[in-house]
Amino acid sequence: MSETENSILIPTTVFGPVALFREISSNHTCYIEKYETYSKQSFRNRYEIAAPNKIQALSIPVIKIHGNHTKTIDIEIDYKTDWIGQHLKSLETAYKSSPFHMYYIDYIAEEFQRKYQKLWDLNENLLKLMLKWLDINCEIKYTTEFKPQYVHLNDYRDVLHPKKGWHTKNCKSYPQCFDHKYGFRPGLSILDLLFNLGPESSLFLKNKRY
Repeated sequence: MSETENSILIPTTVFGPVALFREISSNHTCYIEKYETYSKQSFRNRYEIAAPNKIQALSIPVIKIHGNHTKTIDIEIDYKTDWIGQHLKSLETAYKSSPFHMYYIDYIAEEFQRKYQKLWDLNENLLKLMLKWLDINCEIKYTTEFKPQYVHLNDYRDVLHPKKGWHTKNCKSYPQCFDHKYGFRPGLSILDLLFNLGPESSLFLKNKRY
């Protein structure tokens, strides 16, 4: 793995926050960590949306096949509960009035319903969709081993966590559902941006709109 300037290192995420995609869009290369020990209650299997009454966290249930020592690449998705139906219903409740919900939701539902065995595979295919919709041309690469530190990479593996707040800082505002009631709510999933701005999301991330 070659470390270069204008490169970042991130964990795998499911619909990561807007701030993460701003970083991806402004760098030449993005490395995704494959061999870390899985971190629970993180954006690896969780994303946050603007529900009518609160910020709602949606989580994909997972199976750690090697217990607490399971690597992220080996994490499996648990389909014992109807989390797919729950997520799609929550997204409809939150975003049915947004301008672009109808343009994206069928593609998202299709990926969910493929029922990938591994969380990694679901996340990677969702990421490809996000990069396409956001017109982001950053080169995606992957780690080949776990290293606790890197010299020439901006490392977001630890800071990108719901409890650490990095994703809520220095967020530019954009129109949101229910902003007349709550004002702008920063730090939400990239889906929040896409459902509200659609194709203009790319311009927003590049600081060319709003």
